[in-house]
Amino acid sequence: MSCVYDHMLRKARKGDFFTEGGKLYRTFKRVGRGKKTKLDEPAEVGRVNDRGYVVHGVRYNGTSTTIMVHRLIYALHHNLEEIDKDLVINHINGIKTDNRPSNLELVTQQDNINHSLETGLRRVENNNTAILNWESVDKIRKLFEETDYSNGEIGKMYGVSKCTIRKIRNGDSWVRREYHDEQTTTGR
Repeated sequence: MSCVYDHMLRKARKGDFFTEGGKLYRTFKRVGRGKKTKLDEPAEVGRVNDRGYVVHGVRYNGTSTTIMVHRLIYALHHNLEEIDKDLVINHINGIKTDNRPSNLELVTQQDNINHSLETGLRRVENNNTAILNWESVDKIRKLFEETDYSNGEIGKMYGVSKCTIRKIRNGDSWVRREYHDEQTTTGR
């Protein structure tokens, strides 16, 4: 984790912040430069960013930045000093604003991607860099069955690499559940 998360963890352990029910609360308010006063009632902090995650604005060493609240909650709940930079926090139920500790798990980036594909949270054709869509992939599959075109020839027709076509042909990408199930039962 970064220095900002370390800073927030220290503040939480001092009692400036706490979590409850998957939300982050502060127990103080700023009343001047470097000064704060205790609140009568804790105040929930955080806002939903454009990617759907709850974030909190933090000032650290004179710089404003935002932190992902779910990472902080996970670290606090599991009493971690840091989270390996190669790991991410997955929302088990897929709801990015549900930061209850029971809904958070530490996984690899690939596990997180697989989870989002398996649960339908992420669809291949919704990738903003996708050149293909399901209609073109269906046409490509039809070409596999009806022609002897090579992967490279089909790739040129659709403006993608022969590797992309090979992955479609082998069932490694653009796999619909029903297509995958059909391939498994027919032994293709």
